[in-house]
Amino acid sequence: MKKTRPAQKRALATKPVVNERVTTPRPDGGAKRLARVATGALRAAFPRTAWIPLLASISFGAVAGAYAWFSLGERFHPLVLLDIFALAVFVAGVFVLLPRRRIWRWPLLGVFALVVVLLHIGFLFYFRFYQSWPTLEIMLQWRDAAGLGTSFFELLRWQDLVFGVAIPAAMLVVAEQRFDGVPRLGPAIGLLVVLAVLVGTFEATRAHPLARVQNEPVMYLLRDGVAMMFENDRALSKRTERVKRHTARYYPFDDDLYNFDPTSHGRLKKVPDPDRERRTFVKKNVLLVVLESVRAFEMGLYGAKASLTPNLDALGAQSLVFDPFYANAHQTQRSECAIHCSMYERVSGGSIFQTYPDIHLKCLPSIFKDQDYHTLLLKSYKGNYANARTFFKKHGMKEVRDIKDYETIPHTMVGWGPSDEDHVRHSLDVIDRSAKPFFAELLTLSNHYPFQQSYPTDPVFPGKRYAGDYDNYSRGIYYTDHSIGLLMDLAKDKPWFHDTIFIFVGDHGIWRFPDDVKLDMTRKLEIYFRLPMMIYTPDGSVAPGMNRELGSHVDIPPTLLDLMGLEVENGFVGRSLLRDNPRPRYAMMVHDDQWNIRRENDYCYDAANQYREDKFYGPKLKKNAKRNMSYCFSYEGDLLRDLNAELPPPDPELNRLHNFGLDLIDFNDWLIRNDLVFRRTK
Repeated sequence: MKKTRPAQKRALATKPVVNERVTTPRPDGGAKRLARVATGALRAAFPRTAWIPLLASISFGAVAGAYAWFSLGERFHPLVLLDIFALAVFVAGVFVLLPRRRIWRWPLLGVFALVVVLLHIGFLFYFRFYQSWPTLEIMLQWRDAAGLGTSFFELLRWQDLVFGVAIPAAMLVVAEQRFDGVPRLGPAIGLLVVLAVLVGTFEATRAHPLARVQNEPVMYLLRDGVAMMFENDRALSKRTERVKRHTARYYPFDDDLYNFDPTSHGRLKKVPDPDRERRTFVKKNVLLVVLESVRAFEMGLYGAKASLTPNLDALGAQSLVFDPFYANAHQTQRSECAIHCSMYERVSGGSIFQTYPDIHLKCLPSIFKDQDYHTLLLKSYKGNYANARTFFKKHGMKEVRDIKDYETIPHTMVGWGPSDEDHVRHSLDVIDRSAKPFFAELLTLSNHYPFQQSYPTDPVFPGKRYAGDYDNYSRGIYYTDHSIGLLMDLAKDKPWFHDTIFIFVGDHGIWRFPDDVKLDMTRKLEIYFRLPMMIYTPDGSVAPGMNRELGSHVDIPPTLLDLMGLEVENGFVGRSLLRDNPRPRYAMMVHDDQWNIRRENDYCYDAANQYREDKFYGPKLKKNAKRNMSYCFSYEGDLLRDLNAELPPPDPELNRLHNFGLDLIDFNDWLIRNDLVFRRTK
């Protein structure tokens, strides 16, 4: 018998037994093996005890994000779904990576969950107030958030408590069950995926024609933080250079009075024309009355059939009235920057008052202070709300009066502060004791959130009764108008009355509309930004009438100085409404990450989603619609009153107006961030 060598024995022992039925490959064998490997990997990364808490934590993020977005009524877009998914994975990852020890874990988990929930609910309230998401810079202005507390219950919905608090809280409790068995590797990978999604969708959401509200709010906030950290000017350089070369075309000015100053750092600095004979400065008092949330839409003076402003209407018959006239911004402090300094606000981020209080601007308080005027700001709320006191003190306002004055004065509270009637009486007393001449701003306040309150004029309110919010808002307008009637009745007996120029202007609109007419987004935007503006002089130096020049807040400073014959160096972006100028006039309306522009009878309004998807999203316009976020059209009528008229489809030829607005926005932001609006010399 032949012996087997040891090496042969080892080879025979390791030689596999061939079984044709087992080893014969099947068509789907590779897929099955891949599935077995994937399943094994998932079981290793996520044992059975992990699925319940992980799914619960993912659901927590998904429900919070989805509710915040769906509550807006916006149309679905895949990027929003991607945002919600990324938020859910992000929340699950944070849950898992928190410390294991319960003494640390529960407090940190509770704080994190509370932050997520409060962010979403806070964003919803902000949206209901302003119809947009706040940016990170706005969120950093948390010190002013206390003032919004009085509006909380008016803006609260029962769905907020159920879907925004109760259901996420229940999922949070479930997520903590048997949490010790959840591994960290999978969620850590998930967090990396979220970061990749965040970076990957950053440019996509900026480039794609999405409104801010079509982003999941927390993910939008994270992207905004990334933008702040890595912001650079390279993306803006092309537009910026174009406006630099053609500044006068983008910022037309009264060139029969002024010339650009070539020796200045300020790109918009202008000086009086040395070859022109200077006019005589008529030194009169100026009382600028800024009307909180009063729009032209409710005024008979501007065509309302059922007017809520009988006193302003009567005063308008004796005044020079401007129509159409627009707000340049959506908040009081932003509008005040335009009213006093003739400067546009930034489209994104915090206001100039808050973010750039030291910026070099030439504002009305400093101009009149240089002319030996006493300059004062009369408010009935906190004087430094939104950093107003700090900004105005740096720009020529000698005296700022606020709610502290009322600590020793009997008064009635209406909303945020003393009633407009009490504020009118106190303000006139302050003016009486002030040095003359004076320049003063009186800001009304009673017509402000919350509107669910009693007004002294409610027993005689003549307006049509509407359901809910608009009825409350209407009563507020009527009371503010009543207070203006009181102001003029008291002022006419003052010794300074006949030597005073009175200016009445709304500060911004509000997102409240009557429920008896169906309004498209374009009409809502028109109503929101369209404001009253009138100049009244008791001595008749300004003839009553209707000025049909297209104007906005930034036109107030040059118009007032032109009226008084005062020519000074300035950095105004507006121009006098009292002068004929061959260059087309335009009104820029800036909102949070949104903007509108009107130039003569051409409009670009941020109403794109409604019109493209509902009516005009045809094959010929599809390519242009993706490129241009705004709805641009020409209209000869009055959008404020033609509520039922059919609007024309988007006009591709008006892309030039849209690009004009984009150039202006980028250049304006560059000017502000680099403090290049107004500088004396190089």
